Amino acid sequence: MSQSKMALKPYLEAINDHCNQLSKDELKDIIIHLAKEMAVGERTAFLSKLYAISPIKPKVPDEIDETDIRKKLFHEIDALKEEIQERVRSIEDGTYWDMRDYDDYYDYNEEPDYISEDQVDELKDLFNTTDDYFLDDHLILARDLYEKLFQLMDEFDRFDSYEYGYSLSSDTFCIKEYRARFCRCVYDTSDKSNRVKNMIDAMEIHAGLNPAMLDLTEEPYPMLQDIVDARSGTMEGWDDFLNQFSAALQKHKTNRSEMLMIEISFHQNGIAGITKLARQWKTKQPRGYLFWIQTLIENEDWKAASDICLEALNIFPNTSFREQAAEHLIQCAKKLDNKDLILTAKRERFISSPDKDNLLNLAHEAGEQNVRDNELSNLMRSYQQSRKNFSNNALYIQFLLMAGNLNAAFELVKTEKTIDWHSDKAGIVFVSILYVNCKKSDSAKTIHKLFKYYAGTVTASSSFLVDEDTETTSLFKEILIGLSQYVLKPSDKTVFWEWAHEIGCGQIDRIVSNKYRNAYGRAAQILGALSECLILTDQQSNAQSLVDTYYKEKYRRYSAFRKEVKAVFNCGVLKSIGL
Repeated sequence: MSQSKMALKPYLEAINDHCNQLSKDELKDIIIHLAKEMAVGERTAFLSKLYAISPIKPKVPDEIDETDIRKKLFHEIDALKEEIQERVRSIEDGTYWDMRDYDDYYDYNEEPDYISEDQVDELKDLFNTTDDYFLDDHLILARDLYEKLFQLMDEFDRFDSYEYGYSLSSDTFCIKEYRARFCRCVYDTSDKSNRVKNMIDAMEIHAGLNPAMLDLTEEPYPMLQDIVDARSGTMEGWDDFLNQFSAALQKHKTNRSEMLMIEISFHQNGIAGITKLARQWKTKQPRGYLFWIQTLIENEDWKAASDICLEALNIFPNTSFREQAAEHLIQCAKKLDNKDLILTAKRERFISSPDKDNLLNLAHEAGEQNVRDNELSNLMRSYQQSRKNFSNNALYIQFLLMAGNLNAAFELVKTEKTIDWHSDKAGIVFVSILYVNCKKSDSAKTIHKLFKYYAGTVTASSSFLVDEDTETTSLFKEILIGLSQYVLKPSDKTVFWEWAHEIGCGQIDRIVSNKYRNAYGRAAQILGALSECLILTDQQSNAQSLVDTYYKEKYRRYSAFRKEVKAVFNCGVLKSIGL
């Protein structure tokens, strides 16, 4: 018999035999587990079917004395508020330390959290209690309790963030879901005449949105669909409400109100509704296009989404919103397996937000498609026309080295006299010069190690999505690809070496003479890299003289530095120095 088909009799017998072995609680757990697996749109049908086949009818909400419960819980919320206020006040005026025995746990150098872990737990318990009343359909009581709790949170700026020591957002405590349930209470308990006004207030339409990107799932305030999903059953007068609510929202020119408007337009008119508003707003409200794109992606309409991404890229200025549109285009292009579109998307992402990771990912993609030289040449021409494509000289220097243009990179740093502690300019050119001076030898182990260090001191990307290219390439690798095409002219070799020798020796002196002990290892590596370059260009005696100057003469009394030098010179061609 096929494993996917079973006759009714053996099917029912198998279920009956299994259920006979289960207790009442175990059967209940199974039903609850099955209920949890239902999609949001299937929950009402599942519950209706359960009620229909059940021998008893569902219970109506338990009769409780809401007045007494409200009074009791309001008192607990007020008490918690006073307790938190007292703690904050004592921390700010310093009396906190006088009220506790901190010898075993705190010291004066530690900053106590403005809200204690116990207070967070108490707040969570109050929300969970309120949630129970909501789930039991005591909506007026739940509404009042939610409102009181949110007033408590509003009393303290950024209460639900790490500023107060503990984040209130977790798998067991979702502030967005509680706000959605509060709004559902407001909707279901409001008269038709004042429902719109009450919902305008409850939904916090003046709350801010992420200023750099659109991700409504991560916002702390609910959208309309979150409110619909907060409770089973239909929402009375929903269609009329949406019309009135949309009209009311138009009086409030906020980012959140406009996102609610476009959500309503989608509910009422589908994609056409989003299209109309997004194209009407254009760059005045770039989130409109992003909402449109994300809706198409959610529907897995990759071709349409990619077309709208390109449309957005054509009209958006170079901002984080444009970068996000490019990120979405990358996602679509990969789903469509369109390599040309992937390259276009990564190019536009870099243009939108010029940073190291975006540049690396573009160069890597171009290399994978065998168009690296052409792509970087086009970027070079673009830079020469307008430097807006590069945020700073450091990024441009990295680009020049990736393109194999060491001479142009050198021109930008040749007046530098020192290498910064976390240099991404002079340091990266310094090791690039040593690398080409020693004929790009694989034996230049210390140069390679120092190369990787300076190539890794660049500020991270601002990209919203993690690109897998980040895992397969690096600035070090991309610069080596660029320098592999570079031909060092004899006239440049001397100039390059003199600068590298001067700035390298100056960095060693700066570190050791000032006794920056934590940087002795770096100074030893610089000495090793200079010596390695000399050895690999058949200048053993000059290398020996250079090492003797620092190891045996200038810093012979600096035992910690000498120890680091011995460690560096104990491998590869540097062993020939004989330390």
